[in-house]
Amino acid sequence: MTQTLTKQISLTAFCCHNALYRSKNLQGKSKAGAPGVHTVEVPCSGKVEPLQILKAFENGADGVLVIACPPQQCMTIEGSRRQARRIARTKDLLAEAGLEPERLMLHMSKGAAADEYAHIISTAEKSIAKFGPATKKRD
Repeated sequence: MTQTLTKQISLTAFCCHNALYRSKNLQGKSKAGAPGVHTVEVPCSGKVEPLQILKAFENGADGVLVIACPPQQCMTIEGSRRQARRIARTKDLLAEAGLEPERLMLHMSKGAAADEYAHIISTAEKSIAKFGPATKKRD
């Protein structure tokens, strides 16, 4: 039997703590994580700066996912709205750098994202896989 080895997609996920757990009590809840994914928990998605996202690509990520609360559930009121605007601007920067803007995704989780984290990650990896490894296009 011949086996084809494919490079696993490298994904960095910036995750709002509130979007992941939706509860101050973590007792009985498992920590969100997925194999091969660099998960960075932040107090609010609105704290993730475009420079951090671009740095993730520079450090080898094939894609970046930001998990946020829906705007009406954001604990910091403007964090999710701010992040949605930053994602749009950062996608423009990715395009200027020769990368597909679709490699950057924003997921707004209505419930505790930790419960469906593996599915969210799998969906993101499938979206990114169609582009292959992230390499800057030459002019």
